[in-house]
Amino acid sequence: MKYFELKKDHLTLLKEVSWDWNDCAFGAPAIDCKRPFGNSGYQVYHDINAALGGRWDVSLDEDGDFSEEAEHEILDLYTELMVALQVIFTAQSLEPGVYQTDSEWPHQEIWSKSPTKES
Repeated sequence: MKYFELKKDHLTLLKEVSWDWNDCAFGAPAIDCKRPFGNSGYQVYHDINAALGGRWDVSLDEDGDFSEEAEHEILDLYTELMVALQVIFTAQSLEPGVYQTDSEWPHQEIWSKSPTKES
């Protein structure tokens, strides 16, 4: 059994996503991989931070970079969006909480609200 916690942060970020059409083969909706939140790629960390209310402080160096720890937290949230979308679509729920799947096939999981795990 696999578990995933759908967080309010995932839902907040998905509201800010810049959608695109991937024109390969049959085509498919996709998140704009160069500008996932509308700005140029190098701004992604800042865009995520802004969407989540400025949770992380930008360090005081001249580049305005985030700490390594903050960058890891931001990147984790961003990369979790794929599973968050799978949870939303297969469980047909926008309710934050813990979801589970027993599928052994990656990218084909059917998620449901976990009756035993709490967030």
